[in-house]
Amino acid sequence: MTTEQTYEQAYEAHLNQENDKALSLLDQVLAQDNSYAPAYFLKANIFLLDFENPRQAEAIELFEKAIELNPTSKEYRLAFADGYMQSAFKAFGDDKAQADFYKQAIAVCDFVTNEMESDNYPEDWIAGAYEKKGICYNTLGDLEQAIQNYDMARLMSPRYTHLLIIMSQLKAEGLQDAQGALTTLDEYVEYCETNKDVLVFESELASAYYHRGKLKAEHLSQKEAGLQDLSKALEYENSDFYREEYETIKQS
Repeated sequence: MTTEQTYEQAYEAHLNQENDKALSLLDQVLAQDNSYAPAYFLKANIFLLDFENPRQAEAIELFEKAIELNPTSKEYRLAFADGYMQSAFKAFGDDKAQADFYKQAIAVCDFVTNEMESDNYPEDWIAGAYEKKGICYNTLGDLEQAIQNYDMARLMSPRYTHLLIIMSQLKAEGLQDAQGALTTLDEYVEYCETNKDVLVFESELASAYYHRGKLKAEHLSQKEAGLQDLSKALEYENSDFYREEYETIKQS
């Protein structure tokens, strides 16, 4: 059996949640060819996703080996950043360790956004790196850097336009800039309306109007305008949640 065939069996076992079998097969792959980067990468992901027996340190070493063998892979680097971010999450309670992990994740993403040249679908990969940087900066409390990186992500790829909602929340609640948040949500609503039935589903339109309506009513003292947006949200998605939100604000 070839190295590639053994790897495919390992990958299929992983998809079937048979990770012990997958790891055994990956060890066979690396015994056949210790320069086979996909095996290091898959093994790292299996270690990282094992929440019952987390092996983050080993996962990070494996990511580093995969990247050493395939330095042009943005997929490997973004997964490597995820490894640091998950390590930060699991270090809850140790502020210094968490901050160090997030800073390491940012450094990995910086390499993608600053150093790596374009290839197939570069916008989505690089946008993903900006989004991860935004998450890290947000968690570290640097809201302006978080907003800046989220903004870069959504400008590079329409897949990340939903980040305008997060940006508006950071502006309204973190920076106390309700007017700036409204401008951001105005842009989001316009994008959704322009691209409805093409890139945007009705649920996303409902969400856009819902968030803008809540902002107007709760942060800008524009109750009637807020209710109009919430009513519009109900037109796109007549859910119990939106109906209750509308009634709550109407009776406030």
